[in-house]
Amino acid sequence: MKFLYEESYEKKSILILKGFISKINFLEDFIEKLFSDFDFLILEQLIENIDHSFYPLFVKPLLKQISLSENQKIASKLFSFIIPKLNFRINSYISEKWKLKIIEQKKDLESLLDSNKIANYTIKCPTVAVLRKYQSDGIKWINFLYKFGLNGILADDMGLGKTMQVLTFLCSEIYNTDRKALIICPSSLTGHWEYEILKFFPNFKPLCYKKNKKLEFDLLITSYDSFRNDYCNFIDEDWFYVIFDEGHILRNSNTLLYQRIVKLNLLDV
Repeated sequence: MKFLYEESYEKKSILILKGFISKINFLEDFIEKLFSDFDFLILEQLIENIDHSFYPLFVKPLLKQISLSENQKIASKLFSFIIPKLNFRINSYISEKWKLKIIEQKKDLESLLDSNKIANYTIKCPTVAVLRKYQSDGIKWINFLYKFGLNGILADDMGLGKTMQVLTFLCSEIYNTDRKALIICPSSLTGHWEYEILKFFPNFKPLCYKKNKKLEFDLLITSYDSFRNDYCNFIDEDWFYVIFDEGHILRNSNTLLYQRIVKLNLLDV
């Protein structure tokens, strides 16, 4: 039976898979396979046959895919299907392993449905910065977007410390890891970003990009002009996060800059 199941999954034999996933042991293995290789073709055809208890697990991956033009249409369709059917009751026959995963996702989903339940953010790196409450709230919101694989615009008024909010989150998340962050901004602001990092996060290595110089860094800072001209020096890295300061510069998707920006690679975390 196991061999037939594996073969039907590999060949995407939907009718046979429908029979297998009606049994919980095969269903749980099926869910495991889906998350190791998110196959939209299979999920679209079998979503109605999956126990609704598992639906909370699909919210984050689908939200992330909705932001990618390649899979936006099918991801939106699946997301619209599961949201009204989210069942916060977990059927008793589901294994403890999957119950724990579902419970964890349910907690995160509560913050998606009620902004008052967005969890506070714990800063994980050394810093000499003293944050105001609204800045802590901003960092909490950035982390919320990160957990759900969403993009966002931090649009506080000038002078309210948007740079500090972004840097606190970035430095906290890359601390003691091999993750790298990229900051793209107008050329007049590259020095400002570097200064803020050196002043408030002395444990980190910022680097203002210079062509043909390969130096160690935690956060790489470059201008839009430098990126447009030297984009090949940036697209081989798998970036943990990319920040666009004055992001309205990217409002026209027909520009050469925009077309090169979308070639950037991001870590799947």
